[in-house]
This record gives sequence, structure tokens and C-alpha cells, in this order.
Amino acid sequence: MRRAPLLAVAAAVAIGAPLFLAVSSARNRSGEPEAEVVLTGRELRLVPVGEGRRWAVLRLDWNQDLQWTQQEPGWFDGEKLATLGFDTRLPASDSRASGFYAWQPAREVFLALELDGEAARAADRANPEGVASRSRLHPVDAALDARALRARHPDRHRVLVVRAVVAAECFARWDRETRKASPPFLRGRIQRLLVEEIQVPKEKRALLDAIASGEALPTGAGATIPEAAAGTRASAEAPRYGVVLRTGPRLEPWVVEVRRHP
Repeated sequence: MRRAPLLAVAAAVAIGAPLFLAVSSARNRSGEPEAEVVLTGRELRLVPVGEGRRWAVLRLDWNQDLQWTQQEPGWFDGEKLATLGFDTRLPASDSRASGFYAWQPAREVFLALELDGEAARAADRANPEGVASRSRLHPVDAALDARALRARHPDRHRVLVVRAVVAAECFARWDRETRKASPPFLRGRIQRLLVEEIQVPKEKRALLDAIASGEALPTGAGATIPEAAAGTRASAEAPRYGVVLRTGPRLEPWVVEVRRHP
């Protein structure tokens, strides 16, 4: 007798959850977009799915690896961490600092990702290798209030505001040449974006499927990319596709169009 109510609840959840997601997605896409940017394969990496290695997902690449090469905190310093609610009273030079900041829980914040701005140019100057395939999307600011963050970065065609999880850390960079660690400094670290993978609707996947499978691209698209079909992270060649990406009031991204990159 007790199983019947439980089965009814399970059935309601199974039916209601997809409906809720559909309604939520529709609301996010209604009205004016919060942002609309045109990204390339350098910012949206193809992700293989299934045995046939057909591409159905794009992963947002925001240069996470460059965090480990920083010699100073940059914009994400102790002052910024304090505005996000972290306790920054202990100096990085204190012997207890590493444990003090590692103990503090990560926080969900709003993050500004700027396309092809000064941060990208600075990264190219500091790390000239791999410029041709590196993402042009860089984090430049964070806040607890999305509207305040957008007010500081009003260009909706170059700056995405997204949700992210960040942490505070006391960091010292190891120098391979001197074989010594730099003086420790306090910085914020972006652990992840809450939405990192974006599904591409089937009706908009033709170009991506052609690239993934190594098929000949439409006339004028250039040579095929066997590296992509093999699942490599990036190609040294110029990107072959561009993606019009939008976000709505809920800051959830979706693909509007996939097209050949000029």
C-alpha cells in the first residue's frame, strides 16, 4: 500500500522535471538577450560524444590554465576577494596564511569574461607560444551582484556575465630557472563555471559534424581538420567555425548559430 504513493510521486517528478526545465529555458530565452557574442573554436571547443564521435557539445574555454603561470594576483587580489565575502585579514606572508585561506569555503559569484580585450593581449605578450589557438576569452572582474558587474562592463557583445565558483588561496609561483618559489601572495582562483558545456541543437550541428568526422567542408571552408576528429584540445590552425552565443536573464548560454569562420 505504501508503494503506490511513492510511485505516484516518482512519476510526477519524472514528468514535471523536464517540463520545469523547458519552461525555465523558455523564460531565459525570452525578451532581449543579456549578452550576445560571436566566439570561435578557440573559445568553444568541440567535445566528442558517443561511439560515432559526433559533436553535440561545446565547452567554454576561458584560459583556466593561465592561472597557474601568474606571477601576481592581477585584478583578482585580496581587495577583490574581500568584496566577495572572503576573510582577508591575514597577510600572505604569515606562516598560517596557506591553511587560513584553504579552510575558507568556495563561493558562487558572477564573473565577467571579456572577449579579445587587454587581458588577452597581455596574455599573448607574456606567453607568445600557442597564440593562434588560444582562447580570446579572459576573466576580468567578479561581483556578488550581476547588475553591478554588468554596469562596470556594459559591452554586451564583448563581455559575458556568467555564474562561477571561486576560492581564495595563498599562492607562491615556482620559478624553474632559479628553482625557488616567489614570495607568497593572496589571490582568487576560479574553480569552475557553473555552465561550462553547451549543447548544440541537432539542426545547427551540420558544420560541426562535418569537421568532427573529417568530411569535406562546404566550398570555401578550407581543408578538413583531422586533429578535431581525433579529439585533440586545440589545433594550431586558424579556427574553422564561429558561434553566435547568447545569454538570457538567468545567464544561461545557448547557441543561436554555427557558421564558417572567415
